[in-house]
Amino acid sequence: MKIAITGASGNLGSELLAKFKSESLEVSALSLLNFNPDNISENQFDVLIHAGTCYGRNGEKFSDIIWANLLIPLKIMELAKPKFFINIDTTLEEKVSNYAFSKACFSKACRHLIEQGLDVKIINVKLHNFYGTKPSKSDLIYNLTRQFLQNIDSIDLTEGEQKRDFIFIEDVVFAIDAMMKNLNLFSEKFNEVEVGTGESISVKDVVLTIKNLTKSKTIPNFGAIPLRKNEPANLFADVKEMKKFNWVAKTSIEEGINKIIKNIT
Repeated sequence: MKIAITGASGNLGSELLAKFKSESLEVSALSLLNFNPDNISENQFDVLIHAGTCYGRNGEKFSDIIWANLLIPLKIMELAKPKFFINIDTTLEEKVSNYAFSKACFSKACRHLIEQGLDVKIINVKLHNFYGTKPSKSDLIYNLTRQFLQNIDSIDLTEGEQKRDFIFIEDVVFAIDAMMKNLNLFSEKFNEVEVGTGESISVKDVVLTIKNLTKSKTIPNFGAIPLRKNEPANLFADVKEMKKFNWVAKTSIEEGINKIIKNIT
């Protein structure tokens, strides 16, 4: 089986790349930043995992986000025509941010192409808030843990009442690996799967857990930052599809945070 991964230099993509190489699978990386259509040919890959993304947190223009999250992956899928295209999607509604809008556009475009006869099976992975042990601007739990370990005076936060399903990156990798080992179970042209723990926890409780585990003197300043517009109150995964693959998330929030602490210190 020939596998390609976009975003292989990112946290999730690099972990997937390492996982598949450890299983002696033929896997290669595709760059979104240095995208060259001449390097892609039809039927070059059996499975293409689109893990690359642009969150828009580095001052990117809307057009840059659309280019990275919609146009490039569409071009890659059209050129490569893999048997399976696994898209790492978001659970956020499209009105929340430009990033969420661009991801929704790509998902809709995939559905449209399937209806128009595209001969690719698409697995759309609605991934909840994942976190890991490596630095990332998009990783709330990692960044909060690092700040608490630094014992800075205080951290400005929202009220923290919003609830999210936080899943450790190792569990995400095993979830996608479980899908890869059960591709025959995806019977539809467009398949959607949610990946998370199936449970939500408030951001405030996560912050207080981090403060407790790091034994930090840093003061969490709840309510100093307003919630962004259209922020959902509670999100958690419906894991019934993943249970078909005998997969469940195994890492508790405390275990995950302790792994981050160990890695940083």
